[in-house]
Parts: sequence; structure tokens; C-alpha cells
Amino acid sequence: MRIIIKLLLLTMVVALIWLGGDTSPPQFTTGKVTIKTSAYSYPYDVELALTPRQQQYGLKHRQQLEKDRGMLFIFSGEHEITMWMQDTKLPLDMIFIDAAGKIVHIAANTEPYSKTVISSIKPAHGVLEVIAGTAAEKHIKVGDRIISEYFKP
Repeated sequence: MRIIIKLLLLTMVVALIWLGGDTSPPQFTTGKVTIKTSAYSYPYDVELALTPRQQQYGLKHRQQLEKDRGMLFIFSGEHEITMWMQDTKLPLDMIFIDAAGKIVHIAANTEPYSKTVISSIKPAHGVLEVIAGTAAEKHIKVGDRIISEYFKP
């Protein structure tokens, strides 16, 4: 009986490791971006989601996000990017950005905890997530720019 229990426990541990059972938040490095509209420039401190694990975790389980902060997701190449809000408590504006730093789509006021897929609609290289209402409040629109070392105009 003890051997069966040990084998079951070992199987569970292996399954958790194999299935990505590490649910602790990954470490994020930080950086700066500027949202440049036709009228103003808005600086933001961002956490960088550069690895698949960081991108999968994103802003999950966060209790708050300051108005001048966000998370910048950078993906390889340009392609349609899809995101969702599962396990994300805060409503967000998702700003989709092409490789040149131009905003190509804004998904405003995303629904917390939703499993609905949110698409960039057009090819994108990155996504800037900021607190919901930011795009409307600062009159950020498609065609505006994100200035960052990750985008080459």
C-alpha cells in the first residue's frame, strides 16, 4: 500500500512539473515607455513581459495598478496577438502596438476574469496594458505612438 501511495504522489509531482505547476509570479524587469499623442506625451514605468512565462502570467492576481504604470508585452515578429483576462482582477486598457511603435488597436475597459479572447485585429509586436479608462482620459487613439527601445520607427 505504501508503494502505491508513493507512486501516486510521485506521479502527481511529475504531472505538476510537466504541466507548468509553478503558479508563483515570475520576476519582471522594468523599463520606461512614452505614449505620444498628437497633443501630449505621457511617460510610464512598465514591467516587461518578455518570456512566455511572464506573458502567460501578466497582471494576474494584482490588487492595484498605479495610473502611471503598466505592463509591456513584447512578442517576436508581428502577428495577430490574442490575450484574455482570466485571473486578472483589474479592468485594463490593452493597447496593441506594431513593430514601429504605432498603436494599431485599443481594447478599452476589458472585463476582469473574462475568458473572452481579445485580439489585436491587425498584426502587432507588443501590447501595453494600463488601467482601464486611460485611453479615453488621455485621448489615446489608433495611430498614436509608443516610444520605447522595443519599437523601431
